[in-house]
Amino acid sequence: MLPVGHWSSVSRSTWLPIGPIVVAGSLLVISAAFGQSISVPAGGFWMGRSEPEPPDCSPPGTCYYDDELPAQWVEVPAFQIDPHEVTNAEYATFLNAVGVIADTEGNPYIDVDDPQIRIHYNGSVWAADIDAETDWKHHPMREVSWYGADAYCRWAGGRLPTEAEWEKAAAWDEAAQHARKWPWSDVFSCDCSSWWCNAPYAGGPTTYPVGSFPSGVSPYGLFDMAGNVWEWTMGGYRSYPGASLVFEDDSHEVQRGGSWTNSDYNVRCATRSPLPRYITDANLGFRVCYGPEPSIPPVVIHPRQQYSEWFEDFTTYTPMAEIYTWWVYGTGTTFYIDRTNGWVVAALRNNAEPTEVGGEVMGMIRRDTGDLFATGDYVDITVRLRYERGDRDYARTSVGVAWGNTRMILPGGRGADENFGHPWFLVANNSDEPGVWHEVTLKQVRWGVGKLCIGFGLWGNLSYAASPPIVGQHRMWVDWVRVRHSEPVTAFADWDSDGDVDGEDVSAFESCAAGPGVQTTDNCTDRDFDGDQDVDQVDFAYMQRCISGPGIPADPLCVPAVPRPTG
Repeated sequence: MLPVGHWSSVSRSTWLPIGPIVVAGSLLVISAAFGQSISVPAGGFWMGRSEPEPPDCSPPGTCYYDDELPAQWVEVPAFQIDPHEVTNAEYATFLNAVGVIADTEGNPYIDVDDPQIRIHYNGSVWAADIDAETDWKHHPMREVSWYGADAYCRWAGGRLPTEAEWEKAAAWDEAAQHARKWPWSDVFSCDCSSWWCNAPYAGGPTTYPVGSFPSGVSPYGLFDMAGNVWEWTMGGYRSYPGASLVFEDDSHEVQRGGSWTNSDYNVRCATRSPLPRYITDANLGFRVCYGPEPSIPPVVIHPRQQYSEWFEDFTTYTPMAEIYTWWVYGTGTTFYIDRTNGWVVAALRNNAEPTEVGGEVMGMIRRDTGDLFATGDYVDITVRLRYERGDRDYARTSVGVAWGNTRMILPGGRGADENFGHPWFLVANNSDEPGVWHEVTLKQVRWGVGKLCIGFGLWGNLSYAASPPIVGQHRMWVDWVRVRHSEPVTAFADWDSDGDVDGEDVSAFESCAAGPGVQTTDNCTDRDFDGDQDVDQVDFAYMQRCISGPGIPADPLCVPAVPRPTG
């Protein structure tokens, strides 16, 4: 077996600047703010949701989400987790220590250009902002991608929590053997208004310094597990055992806990919100977990006799099968197909005084792909699109996919920006450079039942009265959508070529294992099964699947070279 590291607890002292970094073996142990990490003992808990949606939910299908079902008893090894979210000051210290703002593959840690980020480089060091109204040092770090959250945690000698670890720490009352609906109780009665889950500051709602709501702690004593910022987890986005629709999605990670922008149902302990790893947002942060490296099951894709491709260029007119409006004011939200250019256009317009336009709207079309793909097939979905605005504080657009022959936007469409959830899968949103065509691919998604549904989300608040005025428009153009069968991930693990995969082959793998984000050496590239330029636990999961034992023939997917599919 691959050795499993156990991480050190992190010692912290109240409201002090981040202190010295101590190198302990290959781990970094950081002395920072806020006391000891909290130990969560080994044991089981009820994860997910069992209760029905409340009868007063309006409109029906918008309060709870299907990916929370069914409730399941989950055994979790012992772990430790920080009582507070990582702060701006702590993250600035990390950036000063590592000297980079992206990983070796170019994945950005933070969105340095977003106006909502609260740390900046002042010419010599990174530091938390201090403005006329707020000292942001102790507010939770935001505008951080999954890559940036993972990198910080690894640097700190820990990792991100899994969904199970996060939910147990947030909800499980060990004494009562009960999973709470919110961290404090089953009644929504914390320091939250009816909409913003943080009492609003003067001038509008925002984050608060971590630990500002002691009445809202979880049974284990963790702060801000509901509200403040959503929190990244690790392990991909997967259906729960016994769910009505099975899905495995390693291209997304799940954020938990809701934020200062959310209402009561989105800050429940069971709520899941999947996002691509590159996403950053003003309401998205993380906290550090310490414990054995979790075993993440790989998505196993076997070779096919035939690989199919489907392509939609939008040159054939099709009316929107459905348009759903969460809220809107003004008259400037539109969806249409521009057949001349072969584009789907989602537009939010505000061109003249005193017009104000705002809304959260989603449009959807259906396409019949015939018998090219069967239920359960793994596919890669690529979208080519561009955006008018990159500033997502005022306008957001997105593209997602689902399957079905009848009404589909709800309940999976949680909102029209990036909060798509089961049965929807977010492919792309306006997180990239505006005015430039981008191709974005969602990999290894299981094909569902029914026709392919392509959803176009539009969210915005364009106001002439804003300071400065937001006049103009925001549009998203979608040029084409392509679907292809996913290629198999092969783990050619029989390195001594004796027909089995045994301890000798495991030892050969371990000699190359460096950890997440650590670029592999040239002689170890054949151990990088998932092609992300490192050799880590995900690769070992593929390796582990291949182990047969001495003298026992291994799975053919693990031994001979499998031809790459063509076409």
